[in-house]
Amino acid sequence: MDLHVNTSARMFDAADALVCYRTHPHIDTAATGAAAAGLLARLLDGERLRLAWRRVPFLTPINAGCTIWARPVCPRRSGNP
Repeated sequence: MDLHVNTSARMFDAADALVCYRTHPHIDTAATGAAAAGLLARLLDGERLRLAWRRVPFLTPINAGCTIWARPVCPRRSGNP
């Protein structure tokens, strides 16, 4: 999943594990894949994972969610990296 996914209770209930990208743009694909593989190995070994979620009334503008720079920037504004 990525940072702007809309997860429903039905999707969550059907999952044995969920793994999310932690960066935007998704430059952490290898780390996310490794985390997913680790969870899959645990599931195949018979471990039952605990899942929890909470819906929060929060919406972040996509340009403020960029994780490349240390601070949120607007790419159209001059003087940004």
